Amino acid sequence: PRSTPKPSSAASDVYKRQTLAQQGVTLAQEASDKSLAEIRAQAARGLASQFQAAGRRAAGGGTLAALGQVGRDTERAISAQQAQNDARIQAAKMAAADVEATKTLERAELMDRQRYAQEQFAAILAGMPDEDLIGKNMDRIRYLRAQRAQTADPALIEMINQRIKVEEGGY
Repeated sequence: PRSTPKPSSAASDVYKRQTLAQQGVTLAQEASDKSLAEIRAQAARGLASQFQAAGRRAAGGGTLAALGQVGRDTERAISAQQAQNDARIQAAKMAAADVEATKTLERAELMDRQRYAQEQFAAILAGMPDEDLIGKNMDRIRYLRAQRAQTADPALIEMINQRIKVEEGGY
């Protein structure tokens, strides 16, 4: 019983990180839409308030100029928020791309480890003693157990365990 993770758990971890990165992009886009909607709603409330005050005061040109300034300030705030949101979304997309690149690299490393384990297993089988005449294959089983004790590679250990079952007659 070794505490080495199975090869499939590495792929599962990569999938989970990719899913989290994709969720990050979605959340950033939703936050962007929500914050812009909030700024627009605040601006609309502010303009309505200004128009009401202007109507009550009936002051004339100065109030309209102030309202125009409020509109320009609101537009600048919305533009700044949009730029900030675009930067957040871009950062989330870059993080997702980084996760994808990491996933590809980890997949290649996993395939290399599996190929190496298969090569090692082929070498072990090549050195295995001949079958016993009485069919018990005890020498082969002892040999495989000794090889298993000398390795830490979980994929190779699994291959050896399966072969031990075959040799024991458990197929």
